[in-house]
Amino acid sequence: MKRLLVLSTESGLVEDFQSILNGVSKIEVTCYQSCCELMEGFLTLHTDMVLLDIDLLKERVTHLINVLKLIKSSVVLILILSEEHISICKQALPLGIHSYLIKPVSGKELFRIVDPILKHGNVKIEKDI
Repeated sequence: MKRLLVLSTESGLVEDFQSILNGVSKIEVTCYQSCCELMEGFLTLHTDMVLLDIDLLKERVTHLINVLKLIKSSVVLILILSEEHISICKQALPLGIHSYLIKPVSGKELFRIVDPILKHGNVKIEKDI
């Protein structure tokens, strides 16, 4: 089973996404609200994807991305952010980010990013900032 770990306080997004997933894809979604909890989950679970909220992490996101990639280089990283943090996103993209979404983000938008990964592996979605 595939796993998506989410570091965000956007609980509505996770609930919306999980309701779309029901019966469609076999993916387990676990939401965390702190880096420590996320790292514990990342180290103990066999995780395929991680969704990071830049609004929560701010400049610390680049450090967390580096740590996650050192532990498991194949992990798929997806970012969500508000427009005010686009400069941080630009710094993070070269570190191996699969995709990003600008808030407000719906479960349907997140599913559009995650579904091809589940079906075909790490398919890169190109976007311009």
